[in-house]
Amino acid sequence: MNIIVLGGINDSAGELNLFTKKRCELASFLMNEKQKECKIHFSGGVNKKFNSTNFDHASICKNYFLNLNDNVSENQLFLHKENNNTVDEAIYFGNYFKTNRYKEIIIITNDWHYNRVKYLFDKVFNFYKIQNYKIMCIKSNTLNSELIKEEREKLEQLKNKPYGKWQSWLIKLI
Repeated sequence: MNIIVLGGINDSAGELNLFTKKRCELASFLMNEKQKECKIHFSGGVNKKFNSTNFDHASICKNYFLNLNDNVSENQLFLHKENNNTVDEAIYFGNYFKTNRYKEIIIITNDWHYNRVKYLFDKVFNFYKIQNYKIMCIKSNTLNSELIKEEREKLEQLKNKPYGKWQSWLIKLI
């Protein structure tokens, strides 16, 4: 089983926000169920909006994860530092897993992020004919209406007015 912990947010001291901690905690729980069969993929680089430290977000998540699990082998943990947003992650992991179709892939995110993750990963994974995946989302204890509105707007823009890397990638589908 491959578990992808989508990147989240950390502060300037490298402290993960609650949403991101919960993603790592779910990965820990899943790994404890399937210990030897699991590979955990942490995603995220350095950028001003989500991680203004000098350390990649994937490594910060890995370190938090290791504090939860003392019996994990380093060869089960993978850092994907190239990704700085959900579009990057979908395109990157689609390409990464396109030849690894026989192992289950679980993508971990939060409920407020689910629709955008589902749209992006469905498009990319379907293009690469990756069918053995599912998206697990953590239920938020609090729903921030501004966050939900922002997610809805981002999804609509991806669908109706794509730009940048997503627009370039979509040209492959035509």
